[in-house]
Amino acid sequence: MAACVAIAGAVFAATTSPAAAARNEARWYQQNYCMVKAYEAMGKKDVATYDKNARKSRAYLIRHGVPEHHIRELEAFINKTIRQTKASNKAHQGPRICMQWYST
Repeated sequence: MAACVAIAGAVFAATTSPAAAARNEARWYQQNYCMVKAYEAMGKKDVATYDKNARKSRAYLIRHGVPEHHIRELEAFINKTIRQTKASNKAHQGPRICMQWYST
């Protein structure tokens, strides 16, 4: 868990600057990727907008130097979080869990 937090911090740090203060691309990516996975876990099919946003954000992060393996580790952490939520019969909370990256 601590390793995942450290990785997330590295992704955030890579995109945090005065110019990027208005929009934290890493958080935008996390939220959209999480929403895609949460809706899929709940059996909903309307993920196109979130998927499009996540793909664009991921490409932006890679273009700006965030290593691919950091992003994959972050995705694994999000997938694990969604699976645990689904496994504990809290699938209805999936999208709410994704909002944690915008409320911090």
